[in-house]
Amino acid sequence: MAAGNDSTRATYSSTMLALMEDPEQYQLLLDRPELIPAAVEEGLRCFPAFPFMGRTATKDVELHGHTIREGDRVLMWYLSSNRDETVFSEPERFHIQREDIKEHQAFGAGGRHFCLGVALARLELRVWIEETLRRMPDLELAGEPERMKALFLNQYNTMPVRRRG
Repeated sequence: MAAGNDSTRATYSSTMLALMEDPEQYQLLLDRPELIPAAVEEGLRCFPAFPFMGRTATKDVELHGHTIREGDRVLMWYLSSNRDETVFSEPERFHIQREDIKEHQAFGAGGRHFCLGVALARLELRVWIEETLRRMPDLELAGEPERMKALFLNQYNTMPVRRRG
């Protein structure tokens, strides 16, 4: 039940917050709505639905001088890999015209546990952002919001906003 509900909402909220914190990026999307799919991908890179996922090693593996034994629990940090400075230029920056976006790990990177709902999640995020920009092009932050961290560690649940003007 949480997949496609809590996760998509949290990624959307964090993406909209990032856009409102950078009025140039917000205006760029208003002027060039064809960039909305890129904004979705950048939102997924910066604010993946799940910042980490636990797994159990199925065989012994040597990784960077450390042995992971069969049966060991491992934690994959998507949030960390999506901000890897060896992969992404300016990894902490939300940038919708990023050229190195293709490598993000938001849905499991096409691996064995790739998210089945990936197409729906991307569609929901695209439509949600399109409709927000269409209906409320003058949206802005209403001062410094009081924030409450979401369960997903990398996203916010609350974001007081108002229309400009």
